[in-house]
Amino acid sequence: MNDYVTDEEQVERIKKWWSDNGSSVIAGLVIGIGGLLGWRGWVDYKNNLAAEASSHFVTMVNSLESGKSDSAIESADLILKDYSSTAYADLARLSLAKAFVDAKEYDKAASQLQSLVNSKPDISMEMLARKRLASILYQQGKLDAALDILTVGPKINMS
Repeated sequence: MNDYVTDEEQVERIKKWWSDNGSSVIAGLVIGIGGLLGWRGWVDYKNNLAAEASSHFVTMVNSLESGKSDSAIESADLILKDYSSTAYADLARLSLAKAFVDAKEYDKAASQLQSLVNSKPDISMEMLARKRLASILYQQGKLDAALDILTVGPKINMS
């Protein structure tokens, strides 16, 4: 009924099991804890990056609203350079494009929007950028280019 004759034999079997498997158990714990700490560090890094980008974006928007386009462009360039992996880079491109349209610098606006389309953001951001770029191209008389930018799926020859 009882596999262990004495407490001493039970202790000896536990010691043997630990000597056979102890290093594996410790390695598993170290790897698991290391993985959790690494993941938490990565999440904290991404959150801090987004917070910094947000701060620069607010500065850029405030500069645009107060008519300081040079300061806004500097902030946008910083966002595009240092925080390109955040959604704020896409928003900075949209804001810059609007500022360039307001200043009647349509080629610069089109360049920002084309860069946004090329970066393949989420689908709604891409469609917004395509629509705005098509509007600029239409205003410039580039009708074929405007139609091309609006074509997302395979082109169908209707002739």
